[in-house]
Amino acid sequence: MNTASKLSEILNIEIGDKIAVVGCNGKTSVIEILAFENINKKVLISPTTKIFFMAQKDIIVCTTEESCRMHYPVKGVQCFGILQKAVEVGASQKLSALPLTLLESLAKSYDIVLMEADGSGGLPFKGYKDYEPVIPSFSSRSIAVINLQALYQPATKLCVHNLPEFLLQTGLQENDIIDEYAIVAMVCGKSSMLKSEFLRNKHSTLLMNGAVDEQHFSAAKQIANIIRMQYLAIDTFVVGCTRNRTWRKI
Repeated sequence: MNTASKLSEILNIEIGDKIAVVGCNGKTSVIEILAFENINKKVLISPTTKIFFMAQKDIIVCTTEESCRMHYPVKGVQCFGILQKAVEVGASQKLSALPLTLLESLAKSYDIVLMEADGSGGLPFKGYKDYEPVIPSFSSRSIAVINLQALYQPATKLCVHNLPEFLLQTGLQENDIIDEYAIVAMVCGKSSMLKSEFLRNKHSTLLMNGAVDEQHFSAAKQIANIIRMQYLAIDTFVVGCTRNRTWRKI
């Protein structure tokens, strides 16, 4: 079992990668980690759906189509999108997607492109509609993020975004316990996080976040084994935690 403190190393991030990050609970954290591990390169972050506004001093943020077009790529982290007004007073602002044709054109000037290509309303599980996730055709690989700490909760609106679709895709009833098999169905099923058409000619990773004890690591191994036996749709399985920055390939 390979172990590393740098996520970029265990994922073998390379110059030219255009990575679509999908899933629930942890996408933006994973994107930020990968971006700052490669801060000596020209890194672009951009949503194909929405992403929280990044106000860190080390990130150059462009918030209009025109400013994104005019920006000259430099070494470091840049974040592009269209700034949306906060829905409520005090709510966090978000950047919405640029036109995908524009993003594809701009992406050619960067060493690494990290695209937040999914949304779950801040919840740890999600049912997928036909048009989700929004993985661009020009992406070279995908990373699907799940949260192991949310396992074994009952399937309700309190923890599932798009609950009717989730129940249909997993075969659960409302209030059934969400176990490893439900996670596999959410990730790899017919109308799921990683639909087959998105996987063609793309390297796919399942990143199982929130692992802090042996129960989590055991669940991660079971999820990986089920997918390997039933789907063969994912190339790499990584388990760890964005908080303690320790990662294992399983």
